[in-house]
Amino acid sequence: MRNFTFWFIIFVFAIGAMAIVVYEHYRYSPKALSVDLSVVKEYLKLKHVDLYEVTSHKIVDEAQLRFSGRLSKFEFAIKMGAVLKLLRDGVTRIEVPIRKTDGKLPFRCKLIGNDVVVTCSECEIPVGSKILSFNGQPVDSVVEKYRWLFPNLGESQARYAFVDKFFHVLPTVIGARMVQVTYLPPNSNVQRLAYLKATTKEVREPHPVELVESTQTIVKVRRFKISTKEEFKEIDELFQSVAKSSTEASSIIFDLRFAEDGGEVLVTRIISHLIEQPTNLYPTLLSRYNNQIVSMEQIPIEPSEKIKGKVSFIFDSTCFYTPHKIIAAFLMTQRVAEIVGEIPFRECYFYTGEFWKVLPNTKVFLVLPTQKVLFNKVVSSNER
Repeated sequence: MRNFTFWFIIFVFAIGAMAIVVYEHYRYSPKALSVDLSVVKEYLKLKHVDLYEVTSHKIVDEAQLRFSGRLSKFEFAIKMGAVLKLLRDGVTRIEVPIRKTDGKLPFRCKLIGNDVVVTCSECEIPVGSKILSFNGQPVDSVVEKYRWLFPNLGESQARYAFVDKFFHVLPTVIGARMVQVTYLPPNSNVQRLAYLKATTKEVREPHPVELVESTQTIVKVRRFKISTKEEFKEIDELFQSVAKSSTEASSIIFDLRFAEDGGEVLVTRIISHLIEQPTNLYPTLLSRYNNQIVSMEQIPIEPSEKIKGKVSFIFDSTCFYTPHKIIAAFLMTQRVAEIVGEIPFRECYFYTGEFWKVLPNTKVFLVLPTQKVLFNKVVSSNER
């Protein structure tokens, strides 16, 4: 009896191991990728805010994509860009989830102009260095290849978004444990070479909001993502302090340039200090309902202690994430502050309400917008 139990357990483990190997081989095969493509098409037709009419499904149904071999998660996401870019909404994409155990670089970068510049570092590469090549490949070609992870952004925006969100996880993207980085240190013309081991440790992120005191009060927004309750409390106290210390003669500047993407929490906290009565976040918010488009009711933002004086918001070409757009649209319609710089709109609408659906085989996410914001783009002498 004992021998039977022993061999039965061995048999079960052997069958389980074989099943895992077969499944792992199948899930990235052309057939499995085609199944995920079909799921993407169905959910686009079911959930995308612009595809509420049956006649609009044609653009998705006619999109063809063939898989001739196995692809990694990131290769699949890039290839899917050929289909997703047809929607032109600035949102729809395949999002590859990054786990805490995935390999990361010990530094973070921003795309400044055409240069990939180190902004945070916990290794030998100093802050301010320009990255020239990665594993012997020019960094420009790396960025150009992976910008297709954001198929519905413009070329420059997609390049910026890749460097901002995924450059630090390039070891995971290419499946490497050790990488070779050529860089140019600040104030130097001598190229240097670094061999770095991928780490699971996250480079320490800057605080979401920093206060810069000078002749003017500058509130620098570093990122819209609030990670902890402590961060939220600190931000709330900072805004309360700015509001209490402000006078009619004050000049307050919110600098949104290079701010990282995130949610609406920080946005609503900022806006609450600009209004005197409950106000809707969006001018007009549209959503799908029973194959038609409807205007949604909103819960107004309650006012906090108002920031007095002249309030300005600085935008530039890096301000194209959804939080930037929400603030810009609010300012243009409510006229509660001055806009300085380049506003992130070509049209009088943008998309929000992201819906995330995990695909059955590759386990990546389809991200698509379920809501659309309409606003009146009014330009005054205060905007320049």
